[in-house]
Amino acid sequence: TIHVTLAKSSKGLGEVTVKATLKKENMNALLVQQKNLSTISNGISAETIRRSPDRSSADVLKRISGVSIMDGKFVVVRGLADRYNLATLNGAILPSSESDRKAFSFDMFPSNMLDQIVIVKAATPDMPAEFAGASIQLVTKDIPNENFLQLQLGTGANTQGTFGSYKDTKNSKTDWLGYDNKERALPASFPSTDSFYSNTYTNASKYEASKTLTNSWGLNEVKSMLPNRNFQLSAGASKSFSKDTRVGVIASLSYNRGQRLQFVERNEFELGDIPTATYKDTVARDNVLLGALFNVGLKVNAKNQIFWRNIFSMNGEDQTVTREGNNEITNQLIRANSATFSSNRLLGSQLSGEHMLTRHKLKFQWNATLQDIHRVVPDSRRMFYVLDDGDSVWKAIVPINRGSAIYAGRFFSDLHEKNSAARMDLAIPFTITGVAQTIKIGAYLQQKDRTFTSRILGYAISNAVKFKYDLLSLPQDQMFANEHIGEQGFRIDDVTEPSNNYTAGSSLLSAYIMADNKILNKIRMVYGVRMEKFEQHLDSRISKTEPYVVKKSNVDLLPSVNLTYALNPKTNIRFCASKTLSRPEFRELARFTYYDFTTNSVLLGNEDLTQTKIQNYDVKYEVYPGKGEMLSASLFYKRFNAPIEQYVKSFRDRSFKNAGIANTYGVELEAVKKLSFLTSKDNSWFNYITVFGNVAFMKSRIEFKAEEARTNKAR
Repeated sequence: TIHVTLAKSSKGLGEVTVKATLKKENMNALLVQQKNLSTISNGISAETIRRSPDRSSADVLKRISGVSIMDGKFVVVRGLADRYNLATLNGAILPSSESDRKAFSFDMFPSNMLDQIVIVKAATPDMPAEFAGASIQLVTKDIPNENFLQLQLGTGANTQGTFGSYKDTKNSKTDWLGYDNKERALPASFPSTDSFYSNTYTNASKYEASKTLTNSWGLNEVKSMLPNRNFQLSAGASKSFSKDTRVGVIASLSYNRGQRLQFVERNEFELGDIPTATYKDTVARDNVLLGALFNVGLKVNAKNQIFWRNIFSMNGEDQTVTREGNNEITNQLIRANSATFSSNRLLGSQLSGEHMLTRHKLKFQWNATLQDIHRVVPDSRRMFYVLDDGDSVWKAIVPINRGSAIYAGRFFSDLHEKNSAARMDLAIPFTITGVAQTIKIGAYLQQKDRTFTSRILGYAISNAVKFKYDLLSLPQDQMFANEHIGEQGFRIDDVTEPSNNYTAGSSLLSAYIMADNKILNKIRMVYGVRMEKFEQHLDSRISKTEPYVVKKSNVDLLPSVNLTYALNPKTNIRFCASKTLSRPEFRELARFTYYDFTTNSVLLGNEDLTQTKIQNYDVKYEVYPGKGEMLSASLFYKRFNAPIEQYVKSFRDRSFKNAGIANTYGVELEAVKKLSFLTSKDNSWFNYITVFGNVAFMKSRIEFKAEEARTNKAR
């Protein structure tokens, strides 16, 4: 509400125009936006982000109702895993950041780059429809109204890790920047996979190749884990050239580094309810997040604006896992460890515009986006030792004659994906009996291209007869030293399969029509239909002579309706119904086999996967009692037809499969309340405190076919 007082005058006044710009970065504005939005949403503002200790968008998301975070970076909304959620940045769909799952790593974005995060939980026709949990909309900072310079320094500690000791491996000199400077990379002279498989490549040549690899197997004891530290520098400038013309620039640089320890207990089951193996893992993580933002905005006049938004993010994680346990089947004690460094880099650029066509008051919005994402895993290493019952010497597990991805294995991968997208929206206003109405039409196009390459190496005992078996009892940093490479020791073996590399691409063409109608000033109905045409292909090989090609094409009509009844100016009752979907990701289709040390199993894709169709229903009651305050209660129900789920093929093998039917339902409660009601004084500190919280209860059920149900129950 804007109150304007005009002074009395004996002279006649001409037209008086009052202009105001909505401040989108504070909680009050976000709640106003949430109240007026046509669908069910939650969000968190830049003001709240700035006041919190959160260093990344993943940390921020934990504060939103119905949202939880797995592994510090993957989002679960309403109990639905990351594959059923959609992430967008300034309106453009973000690609999967992971090589072995359909997920986006939300710890890639420093929190100070964000203007707001909005979680939309019910679909409208103008939104991409590939989600069931939520569409997570990240919005970066816009052009400032005035010049500013801001510096933030921070630190943090936790009782689980800070100043405590932990295990680590040899690092590169640039790990602190979030990337490896090729110290972990395969040497340029290392032979190709084809050379290893050729008949002319002798054992002597393999010995020489083995000696070129860096011996980085050592586990070092680091005495003190440092506290978390972060640095954020932001600056903005704005200049007006005339009454309506203005240029603004905003830039941000941020750096966060945090270390933590995690203690995990794991059980393995083969048949029945009694564990066949028990493990205790200690996970040491060192996360680096480097980000930069540069946005330029040009306000040509009151009806035309153009924006150029650019973002760069580098996220590196160094993870060392040490495991101790026992295997009841083999009656052995187990010691194992894994060392993995991964680096994610995202570079995005977007040009967009907003235009008001004066004559007909049409609002036209457009954007064009380019994204480049690069994920590298250089030299992930796995090692196992066992102690047999009655023995006093630990011995390493190293296969004979042929290496393994699991035991004494080394894994290298490189994922590179480029995305281009364009979007156009046209809003056409009109009136019915003096009440404003809108029809909106638009289109969205996206093209994805991915290349994935990997090398899987494993040490092997060269000659079972001549091998010196006492080498197996050496520490792993000594075991694979060059003096132990040879006929009486070890050699490296290439166990890469043709299916471990693939190229893939997809195209999405969508269009929609949506009506936004107000009835009797109390009822607002937003409804329409979205058409999406999706084509996907993946090219790999089963063997040198046998290709592996996957092609899929679908055209879907996806209707939705969102009904809002304004019980009074402060209260809304909402009902939403929509049809959405979830498509297989490239990784889920590829025959690429990946050994996951965490679950001690191998993950394999499935080319027969089909898309999941989802029916969504929501009811929400929300009250906005005062400025910056809100109380709400929501009920939701979702029905999945052919959901994509992981399942156990055999004891050590997992894959993906379409199940039969799945349902999920639940309730969400949320409250935002200012403490100003506790005082009558204008200068009281209670006026500056806001308390907010949320709770969600959810239940899910998946119905497998009879054969699948027996298999999953047994495993």
